[in-house]
Amino acid sequence: MIYQTHNSVGQYYFECIRYSDFSFVPHMHRHPEVFCVREGSIDVVTNGKRETFSKGEYGWIPSNSIHSYETLDSSVIDVCIYSEDFVPAFSKETRKKFPDRTKFVCRYPISRFVEDELFVTDREVDFFTRKAALYAVAGAVLEQIKFLDISAKNETLADKIIRYVAENYTEDISLKAIADELGYEERYLSRCFHNTVPMHFSAYVNLFRVDHAIALLQNTELSVSEVSMESGFQSIRSFNRVFHEITGKTPKDFM
Repeated sequence: MIYQTHNSVGQYYFECIRYSDFSFVPHMHRHPEVFCVREGSIDVVTNGKRETFSKGEYGWIPSNSIHSYETLDSSVIDVCIYSEDFVPAFSKETRKKFPDRTKFVCRYPISRFVEDELFVTDREVDFFTRKAALYAVAGAVLEQIKFLDISAKNETLADKIIRYVAENYTEDISLKAIADELGYEERYLSRCFHNTVPMHFSAYVNLFRVDHAIALLQNTELSVSEVSMESGFQSIRSFNRVFHEITGKTPKDFM
């Protein structure tokens, strides 16, 4: 399983790519994903559930979901990955819930708008038009996909660890602390985590912290040292080092 760091950090992050005969191994990232099948068909496995998508059908994949693609014959598919700050109301509505499936459709004329203004690879789309298109997708998802409370999900231990990090990354957390919280031995918990997320636990937590820090730097008047503490870092020195390792920039570049 691949963890895609580049699809996990950044405010107002958006990327859209068109693939032909697309197949890709199980992977995950923090940003949600939406796709549309333009031609042919493709199998998509999301959190262990396989679905077949045909021309004109859409799929929505939540944050931190393990998913893969497999084309058996031929396919053309547009894949968009976006950060949740584009659609904060939708993100709030679906937080701590999980969808019963991935597949949905956009009905005309919404489909025309979404396909013309969201799944675009050959020109720039202005910010508000893109935001509107993502909310159009969100409306279709909420209308057609049933969301269940996360407590009703048969979570794996790795799911619980990932959810714990997402809910507590600003705190001083560690695998030992999570092991104590969930009632497991630290060694066993560590093995389960690394079997799912192929990166060091602290590096995974820091992705959340840096993403949170970027939002604070861009949207508040907090100083760099205050942002560092609010994001869960124990010192300004470690904050600056980790921030540069992940973004290639300094915190002041985002102010």
